[in-house]
Amino acid sequence: MKIDLALRRGLAVAALVVLAGCGGRPYVYAPLESVDFRSRATIDGDDAVRISAAVPSAEETESLFGMPLYDQGVQPVWLEIENKTDVRLRYAHTGTDREYFSPLEVAYKNRKGLSDEGR
Repeated sequence: MKIDLALRRGLAVAALVVLAGCGGRPYVYAPLESVDFRSRATIDGDDAVRISAAVPSAEETESLFGMPLYDQGVQPVWLEIENKTDVRLRYAHTGTDREYFSPLEVAYKNRKGLSDEGR
């Protein structure tokens, strides 16, 4: 009788774990090329380095990332940095904005609402 009760409890726990795993929503996003925010890019530079920067709107951001990042105080910025020299250059992204969030920080902040595949 004890084995039967332990087996039932084990099956119940396994069923709860499986159901809890199905509760997350999948990560749905649009391909980068499907949103035309880069046409608004500001371009600056010289013969050595060229920098392009663009900011997707709130609607474009939700389409790209599948979640309302602007509502969370996160504004994504697209940067393209082209090094036209033979010298290796390094871009320190944390020096750009004092309130910079890395992609991993934003993903971690939103991890609970996503499925295992989305995480």
